[in-house]
Amino acid sequence: MKPIIVFCLFCLCLPYSFAKQTAGAVNAYGEELEIANNIVIGQEKPLFVANKLAKNYRIPSLLTTEDGIVLAAIDKHQFDNKDWGNIDLVIRRSLDNGKTWQNDQVVIDLIEQPYNAPNFENTQSAFVIDPVMVQDKNSERIFLLVDMYPESSGIHSHITYHGKREPANPANALGSGYTNIDGQAFLKLIGKDQTYTLREQSHTLGRVYDTQNNPTDYQVVTRGNPYKAYRDLGDVYLGEINEANYQGNIFLSSQKEFNRSAPFTVQKTSYLWLIYSDDNGKTWSNPIDLNPQLKTDSMKFLGTGPGTGVQLESGSLLVPVYFIDQNDNELTAIIKSEDGGETWVMGETPVKFSGNKAPYKASESHIVELNDGTIMLFTRTNKGNVLVSTSNTEGMTWQSSEFDAELLNSYTQLSAIKYSKEINDKEYVLLSNAHSKQMWKRINGRVWIGEIKSDNTIDWQDYIQITDDNETFGYSSIAELPDGKVGLLYEKVGGEIRYVRLEVEQILKDDRLNNYKQSFF
Repeated sequence: MKPIIVFCLFCLCLPYSFAKQTAGAVNAYGEELEIANNIVIGQEKPLFVANKLAKNYRIPSLLTTEDGIVLAAIDKHQFDNKDWGNIDLVIRRSLDNGKTWQNDQVVIDLIEQPYNAPNFENTQSAFVIDPVMVQDKNSERIFLLVDMYPESSGIHSHITYHGKREPANPANALGSGYTNIDGQAFLKLIGKDQTYTLREQSHTLGRVYDTQNNPTDYQVVTRGNPYKAYRDLGDVYLGEINEANYQGNIFLSSQKEFNRSAPFTVQKTSYLWLIYSDDNGKTWSNPIDLNPQLKTDSMKFLGTGPGTGVQLESGSLLVPVYFIDQNDNELTAIIKSEDGGETWVMGETPVKFSGNKAPYKASESHIVELNDGTIMLFTRTNKGNVLVSTSNTEGMTWQSSEFDAELLNSYTQLSAIKYSKEINDKEYVLLSNAHSKQMWKRINGRVWIGEIKSDNTIDWQDYIQITDDNETFGYSSIAELPDGKVGLLYEKVGGEIRYVRLEVEQILKDDRLNNYKQSFF
């Protein structure tokens, strides 16, 4: 196997005009560059970089819209790189095939306690994490799903603080966080003396009801202000909506001095939120909670497989998810909508087992649809290899599930797409991952090029080397760009997200991977 190497053409300290030239690559302005080797290898640029307002960026999601806009969604961490704390959802847009990008747009920034800070373990904040995007090509509506947590350490029951592993403040209660009354699901609000419910009252407000189904004087903001990044979502008022009647927020719960906690709080568990955009990512809707539709009483956690979903030829929307059950099994699955994102159902997990314990962890995944309609699911596991599952029922049931001997996996998220063009009458899948068998060793980034054979097996012919075998490559997201090139977002060391444009079509047409013998490292 002869890899083609992607070389970092400029570093952070150099202006773009000093980019080192390599044949067939593109610079930051989209201009073609030439050198004697005459081989397309691509170019890197930092897209999200740690700064005073964001100590870390993580979890990329890259989507090309029907109108040719390229969207990058990301987790913006205020303090550190952990899976909890003050984490916001941020979007950037590109109008020119990913050559230039607009500034950060903070879409969701939930409330935190006034005393939330790194020296308090950074667990005193509600937050969102792990974006995944998909577009309905018929309505052109873009859906973004994200995990939401109330004030907590998320799914983590322990954290490392001052070098010691200590109990944390997890939000891992079983169930959806809702209760069913007369066939309707209502959000539970847990108080000191009873459990209340939140019911719709108006377009923007909900009314709190007691256990006897009587309305109280408490009102809750259920439709937040997008210009405040929905930071007011969950605010509680006793009586009229004014500052004097403010009672705190239902997503906060700690009781230290000056806390902003309401007299009642949502159940400490995960919530799967959906937002949508009808204007190519300029504006986004109020969050819609999918837990009542999808999360069961046997689940501690239900969350996204971050990156992108797919729309099938049938029109169905598929989004990768995974869940943690009551026995702490991590199991991948797919959720599907057949009505343009209005309602969703979840299919079976491809992990087959009897008894209480699954044989391995299978969590974040990516979906592709082959030309014949077969669904392939590529999944992160803790067994050292990628799990590849196939379905002919749009991901609701599974016909096969096997580990791919070629694709190593260090228990790290991966990304995959079906390349839209057949090259030399062949069908291809592209997959980005950290090619390492060592647990948590997120290095050796590659974009694999796989030829789909007649029996729907994949021949991973070659790969494009993104980072060397000791260089960081974390979570990634890959997308085909409007101009036919391929874009890749990936996590680099130091809270940085890098962006690469790759010329895959020309490589495949010229069979350059098989003939390429030179490394630029």
